[in-house]
Amino acid sequence: MFEIIIQKKLKFTKEDLTDILSSCFDGGCYYWAIIDNDREEWNIAKNCCKKHDCTVEDIMLWILLNGYNIHLID
Repeated sequence: MFEIIIQKKLKFTKEDLTDILSSCFDGGCYYWAIIDNDREEWNIAKNCCKKHDCTVEDIMLWILLNGYNIHLID
């Protein structure tokens, strides 16, 4: 067995990250899990979101960028 370490710097815009979150949830886990939006960090993120038409992905991105975790319920 051997180990290979690959390091590469990538730059992402906020739009890139919301697109990734959308793909992960809409095309991945929404059929077996839901986001626990009854948590304190979800409410904080929702209130801090600057847009009036804030999407679920915008809220999730705010949560992740501010050091919180997204919690799922299966």
